[in-house]
Amino acid sequence: MDLTKIMIDKETNELRDAANTIAKMYLHIFPRETSYGIELESGNILSIPCASFSDDEVVILRKCAVMVEKRSPFTIIDALYKESHKDLVKKIYKLAHVDFYSSHTRIKTIHFDDQKFTDFSVKEYRPDGTLGEECHYNVQLTDDEYKFILAELIYYRNLCSMNMLVYLEPRLGSKIMDYLTHASWSEEHEELFSWLITGENPNPFIIEMSELKTVCNEILNPFIDKLKLFSSDDESLKNIVIKQQIIPGCKNYSEFYHSFELNYRYSYHASVKFEGKDLMFLDEAMQDGDFVGLDRFKVDVGDVMCRFSLAKPCEILQYLKDHYKGKECLQQVRKDLQGLDFKDDWGKIPFEERLREVNEATQRKKDECMAEAELKRNDTDFQDPDVDFDIEEWCVPADEALKSLREKYGLDS
Repeated sequence: MDLTKIMIDKETNELRDAANTIAKMYLHIFPRETSYGIELESGNILSIPCASFSDDEVVILRKCAVMVEKRSPFTIIDALYKESHKDLVKKIYKLAHVDFYSSHTRIKTIHFDDQKFTDFSVKEYRPDGTLGEECHYNVQLTDDEYKFILAELIYYRNLCSMNMLVYLEPRLGSKIMDYLTHASWSEEHEELFSWLITGENPNPFIIEMSELKTVCNEILNPFIDKLKLFSSDDESLKNIVIKQQIIPGCKNYSEFYHSFELNYRYSYHASVKFEGKDLMFLDEAMQDGDFVGLDRFKVDVGDVMCRFSLAKPCEILQYLKDHYKGKECLQQVRKDLQGLDFKDDWGKIPFEERLREVNEATQRKKDECMAEAELKRNDTDFQDPDVDFDIEEWCVPADEALKSLREKYGLDS
């Protein structure tokens, strides 16, 4: 049994559970607004908040909607004119933001079952090879469907596409594709494909989950932190959002200097790692497979930007590459950031103890993995008795290695 695979599977399951928890938490704190569905003759449905109409107006609209059901070619607009409610017709078109004079945006009826809609955008690939303008459509999703997609976006750090959703959840993917294929049909398609008038858009198009991806960014961007998870007392959720965090233009972990000497027997690496609103600086020097240097500390990202006169977090890495070179670069960074609040500062810990703590943290991770393997070995479905594990391939995060040292050396957490 491959213990590395066991640990990866374990961490994957923990991440999925956390993503589901966060998505559920979002819907609890920010419940979705219920809306009435304005159905156009093209098949597109536009959402209007239920509060947009008074109780008296809803009574009139419901009565007219029943008239539409009884007379198929009849629209709710026809019924409103017949009942002398011209002002209500103007209000509906204004709320729906559609052209009263366009035949393609004619309103067919209104659905009153308090639906919940989510904004998706579509860009069409036209026959001449150009990409059309971005158009937005409201897709009806239940809270469970919304939560599923949001959890997938959190799991994939907002990189889950509509293409992926089609095979991750075929029923839901098919529902969205079906609706958007009909809703994006236009008069242009009727003119181009007059021999095949089916109400479906025959051109390829790109779908973006615009609303859901905005929500995901607001959750995973530590500088927005809509759910306040980056400062949460729940350490497991806090660690997950730090792991999955999104800072536009930034990689979570980046190297700004490295060198190799003695035919690669000696190596030095200096890197930065974003952890919420903190930036961890770290370096590692190794010779003949052993650590000969190990240093790490964290500083507030905003303080770093202010000290270096930078406007955005994404400018930090290039600044470090331009200004800090050589095997003493992290010591120089320390000097230039002097006076700022250093957190988890390994400079206060003797090197031998830093190294010992890293080894012990690595051993703890191995023990967890072995325990997981033992559970699988006791499982009746377990077939492979062999265990494959290479301790040298393991890398332990600085925070994990520091747990037992913070209290001893009075480090800020």
